[in-house]
Amino acid sequence: MNIEAAGPFKRSDLRTITYAGSSATHATREALDEAMEAGFSPSDIALLTFSGRDKSLLPMLDQLGRHRLRSFTGTYDEQGSPRYRDGDITAETIYRFKGQSAPCVIRTEVDLEQFDDMVFRRLFVGATRATMKLIVVMSERAEAQLIRRLS
Repeated sequence: MNIEAAGPFKRSDLRTITYAGSSATHATREALDEAMEAGFSPSDIALLTFSGRDKSLLPMLDQLGRHRLRSFTGTYDEQGSPRYRDGDITAETIYRFKGQSAPCVIRTEVDLEQFDDMVFRRLFVGATRATMKLIVVMSERAEAQLIRRLS
């Protein structure tokens, strides 16, 4: 008798997508499409920027390709609660996503000149937010630093 494991998601693993220059948004859209094709619903996906709210392009976007992004607007209501854009996919910084997790996490805009312990911790914390699939969207420069660090 041959038993095969099955589940609702395909390709639940670690994946990296590397981009050149400033094409992080294109590579992030590719990662979102890949996550959806693997069976993750928009509510299963968290898009976490590595670069922080002030340097990221994500907080300014309502949509990335066909995907509507739910992100913090930077403002608060009268009760002090944060206001969010309407969207299907959560787009946050790692700091605002603290203590949360998602079946599929996409760490995006990973670009760095130097790979030190602080960078390692930021990558590690983001990676541990994923419960089933992690996709890291990184620049060629970051990939070279990571390879150098792991060698």
